[in-house]
Amino acid sequence: MNRRFFLAVSALLLCSPLTPGVVHAQTMTEMSRTVVEKDFTTPWAAVETMIRAAKAEDVETLQLCFGPRADEAFVPYRDATATPRQLDALSEWAWEAHVIEVEMDGSRDATVHVRFPPEDRPWPMKVVRTEGGWKVSGR
Repeated sequence: MNRRFFLAVSALLLCSPLTPGVVHAQTMTEMSRTVVEKDFTTPWAAVETMIRAAKAEDVETLQLCFGPRADEAFVPYRDATATPRQLDALSEWAWEAHVIEVEMDGSRDATVHVRFPPEDRPWPMKVVRTEGGWKVSGR
């Protein structure tokens, strides 16, 4: 009887959301989930999506941000082979980045100018229209 009671109470405590370890694990999991809104309808939106995904280190969304002929620097993010160090570096860059201007280069190409401190000059990013929307292709 004592053993059965002990097992029942142990199971209840382990499954209970009031157990501190379980509550902490649930909270950490919920906190680490950042939902990145994906929008590839315009060049501006595509680059903003990439910036938000980089901030969140959202590998799945980053994969969607880059086109099939992406610049070599972006291939690890497109192919989900980026190291934690690469993700951290991109995330750090993204926290200060913001889109300031879009120049259309025809109907299928655009240059999106991104500014991030400490540089004052805009950083051009090439964006191309694909079947899946606008995708970052190069710098």
